[in-house]
Amino acid sequence: MLIIKESENTHKAVAYIRVSSQRQADEGVSLAAQKRRILDYAKFKDIPLSEDDIFIEEGVSGGIPLWDRPKGRAMNRKLATGQFQHLISMKIDRLFSIK
Repeated sequence: MLIIKESENTHKAVAYIRVSSQRQADEGVSLAAQKRRILDYAKFKDIPLSEDDIFIEEGVSGGIPLWDRPKGRAMNRKLATGQFQHLISMKIDRLFSIK
């Protein structure tokens, strides 16, 4: 019998939170609201998510490519380590411009 033990890191997650304007924050997608919902989701799905693995950008347009944003670049470097299986964001438009 062959037993393969998964690495403890294989199910870890990073999360990305962004608002581009005060209007967005006022309409219910504030940084705090996004973070709370993401942490609740990770807990519900039993996905380890450390505070150090949450990337927060304020005042950055979704029209800027994700990997060109300061926190997007930092998240990309962390993802490149291969230690993360999940990327969590409240909505896909927090990551990319949807037209």
